[in-house]
Amino acid sequence: APVLDPLFPAAVQAGTSNTLSLVGKSAPWPPKVWSDPPGLTFEPTTNNGVFTVWVGTNATPGPRVVRAFNGEGVSAPRFLIVTREPQRAEIEPNGEWSAPQSVDPLPATINGRLEKNGDVDSYGIHLEAGQTLVAWMEAYTLMSPLDPVLRLLDSRGVQVAWNHDDGRSLDPFLAWTAPAPGSYVLQVFGFVYPAGSDIRFAGDARDVYRLHMTS
Repeated sequence: APVLDPLFPAAVQAGTSNTLSLVGKSAPWPPKVWSDPPGLTFEPTTNNGVFTVWVGTNATPGPRVVRAFNGEGVSAPRFLIVTREPQRAEIEPNGEWSAPQSVDPLPATINGRLEKNGDVDSYGIHLEAGQTLVAWMEAYTLMSPLDPVLRLLDSRGVQVAWNHDDGRSLDPFLAWTAPAPGSYVLQVFGFVYPAGSDIRFAGDARDVYRLHMTS
């Protein structure tokens, strides 16, 4: 039976077609894909693990339960989010705080992945004096094996804010008001979940996330 881990990207916009990676194992390729509620069409490509997903214009926003199956059985359920808002993609390399991926203007939602151990993703934004950045993540709630962290740096690389858990789950939530206009860098990293015996920044093909930012 297929083994289906978190989907990447984790969200798709209504009325679009998208390349979707089904992280996991499936042999022979391709499996069939089922989702509920309806409104998505999955078309396999010649690349193992990659589908094109077609999202209807009238698809209802919200989470979809997705399973892969073949003649031998069915995978565990995973989530794919349908949204009305445009989705942005993480662009590598973006690991260095001094060379972040620019995401202006806000608001923005980014679909990303921490792919390897030690991975850090950096996103550059501009804030005016008195402007409040509100940022939050979905990773743990998307069933990624990740305990994620958000931290905010100023233009000198000095940490001005950070958050590890939002009080409801292991996903972080950060709100911070800029005292002066300038460029800032929001960084994403995390630790393996469930926790292991070593302490290091985690990374894995299954570590997908959605990062939301608004001012």
